[in-house]
Amino acid sequence: MLLGVLCILVVPRVFSEAPPAPPQDIQVDNWLLRWSPDPDDGDVTYTAQYSSFDSCVWTDVPYCVHISLNSCNVSSIKARSEYGCVMLRVQAERHGQNSPSVQACSKHGHLCTPDFSLTASPGSLTVHLSRNTTFLREHADHAKYRVYYGKKGEALQDYKDGPASVTIDELQEGQRYCTRVQYLYFKQTEGLPTCTQCELIPESVIRANS
Repeated sequence: MLLGVLCILVVPRVFSEAPPAPPQDIQVDNWLLRWSPDPDDGDVTYTAQYSSFDSCVWTDVPYCVHISLNSCNVSSIKARSEYGCVMLRVQAERHGQNSPSVQACSKHGHLCTPDFSLTASPGSLTVHLSRNTTFLREHADHAKYRVYYGKKGEALQDYKDGPASVTIDELQEGQRYCTRVQYLYFKQTEGLPTCTQCELIPESVIRANS
């Protein structure tokens, strides 16, 4: 009995610490990358990475590795980006545990981020996009837009591709739908995606009066 107690005492206790929560609201504005940390997570650092045009390789952004701040100047990668096309992501780290990486979006426009507006109609949502952009002109027939969409609060997993404006049909009236747009080069997304925008799908007059 005593031996059993001693064995229990000398067995090391190993605790598995959960990884930190991923950063939220990651946005780029004029090459300043910002994000919101989880207020309940302490002792967390962050690392930003970028992927250049037509590349699948992610590289650490200089001076943005294992930092405790919630912002980072990423202008150092501007010269390395063709047409200003880079993708950025941030992950949280604590005690050797990493959160999933979260991709940044561009809220106020960027050289390689589409500009768009939304028009909601009963059962549909039109995403207005221009054919006349620098990216589309440079890459001609190989470039188009990818429009992600879904109900507000859900992951934007569905998408439609097109060279200009896109209309999404068969949407549920009275529900709010959100969209995010990114350039598509051949079959690969390029550049910073837009930040998510949402619109309420109105009910038809007949349905509203019934």
